[in-house]
Amino acid sequence: MHAHEPEAIRLCSTSLASHGSVWSQAMDAQASAALARRYGGGPKKPRRAQVAVLALLLLGGICWAVWAGLAHAHKDVTWQVDTFATSERSVVISFTIHRSGDFPVTCSFRARGRDGAFVGHGSLELPVSRRPTVSSVYTLATSATPVTGEIDRCARVGDR
Repeated sequence: MHAHEPEAIRLCSTSLASHGSVWSQAMDAQASAALARRYGGGPKKPRRAQVAVLALLLLGGICWAVWAGLAHAHKDVTWQVDTFATSERSVVISFTIHRSGDFPVTCSFRARGRDGAFVGHGSLELPVSRRPTVSSVYTLATSATPVTGEIDRCARVGDR
């Protein structure tokens, strides 16, 4: 304080200095209230309905993941193309299937042309067999010269 300051200013300054923490707390409370009015309250607590919906979505996702894993974990039928030979309008596909039981199997075949487009589709039903592994040959007619012969899928009859 300077000697030339009026007494009232000196007393007021001393009073504010001694109660500075109360003053700043009051100002902080006012500023917080003003911000809350302008922008809404502070962080909102999640509502029960929102929590319930999120819990149901999470539970549904877990159930779907378990179902998808179990549905695709065990295959009743597996297959492989052993060889294929192309000609102008067909492809001969030699293949082997392995099945886990005595049931008929349907296999879908396809052929691709040089540009990658499909040039032939066909299917073959293999009857019930006591042997789990069966080799066979399928001739697929094509609409153009094929460059590949593929098995798209093999499955139990009726499991498409």
